[in-house]
Amino acid sequence: MELYNKPDELKLDERIMYDFLKNRCSLGGTNAKLFCDLGLAKAIYLKIKEAHPDIDNETAVKYLKVALHFIRDIEVSDERKVSRAKRLSLNPNYFNKRNS
Repeated sequence: MELYNKPDELKLDERIMYDFLKNRCSLGGTNAKLFCDLGLAKAIYLKIKEAHPDIDNETAVKYLKVALHFIRDIEVSDERKVSRAKRLSLNPNYFNKRNS
């Protein structure tokens, strides 16, 4: 879950995804301009929609950005990472593998 600020340093498979998503990444017609794992983005978006069913897409994107910030920039224990993954219906080791 890196911020791809230096696309030239990406591995081939990451670069292919980066190039594909660069101008096509949208959330219900709202350009999110976010780079993260698609499974993670969907999981967070579903949780946002579950908690706020009438939320508009622009606001959902703001919530998504905040959630990604917390996930990327705030250090938590391995136990907390497992708990976070379970709440998002992801593999319990999702965040532990991604950061190793």
